[in-house]
Amino acid sequence: GILTLPSTEILWSTGDCTMFGLDGGYVPQLDSESCGKILKINPHQTGVYSVVAKGVGNSQQMYLAKQLYYPLRHQVVVFMDIGGVTAVEVNAFPVEALNGSEILNFGWGRNEDDGKAREGTFYVGQGKGFVQGQPACEANAPFGEDGFVQPWVQVEYATEDFFAISGFAIPYDSRRPEKGGLKLILSESNTGKLFGTTENYVKGVTPAEVFELRIFDNTSELAGLNDLVTQELGDTVYNHGDARLFTFPDGDVGLLMERTGVLYRIRVVDMDCYE
Repeated sequence: GILTLPSTEILWSTGDCTMFGLDGGYVPQLDSESCGKILKINPHQTGVYSVVAKGVGNSQQMYLAKQLYYPLRHQVVVFMDIGGVTAVEVNAFPVEALNGSEILNFGWGRNEDDGKAREGTFYVGQGKGFVQGQPACEANAPFGEDGFVQPWVQVEYATEDFFAISGFAIPYDSRRPEKGGLKLILSESNTGKLFGTTENYVKGVTPAEVFELRIFDNTSELAGLNDLVTQELGDTVYNHGDARLFTFPDGDVGLLMERTGVLYRIRVVDMDCYE
């Protein structure tokens, strides 16, 4: 993930520099290393950057939320972390947190102080590289662990399905930014299903409740966004579309289906959602 701040500085998530199936090792928790971090880069000076967050595994999207959070001067950085096999997360933190000396810790990787590796609100094992189902979940982590930032949204993996976030959007009504409704929409990579929450980001609380959302085109209800691939390409053996959500400047939700290259605008109509 990459994001330009109002200061012109750049946030860049490096990834944990390891392979699928591992817990990230110790490196994401070491302040002296760049892997598993979010870096704040000064684009005006060669080689000048600082580590502002650690314990970040696989973040592929960032967004600066300006409209949803009150007072409006409080801007919030939102990013997704696909994770391993236990949970996927959407995390958030106020922009003001970047101005201090503290490095935010989102948990991924094995911590030197207690020897535990975290994914979302869980402890995970060491894992085995390139092995499906690894690193395995070992236990629930206690809520509000000192020194760790809690996810805004967390989706736990079902045992029979592999769940991965492919994108998120933060819808808002530019004419009425205080209006209620969905605060966050997620797209799932494999099924093309959409999920959302009506709960704003609040620092230090338990992860927000997430619902599956219903999807309609102009004629009928869709099983998932992958149906859009079938509409474009016809029946295929594999209709995975890799749905990438984003937020238009006017607050509407945008969708790019990478498989077909088709761009859509999604209209949020009712809070007609279900678990």
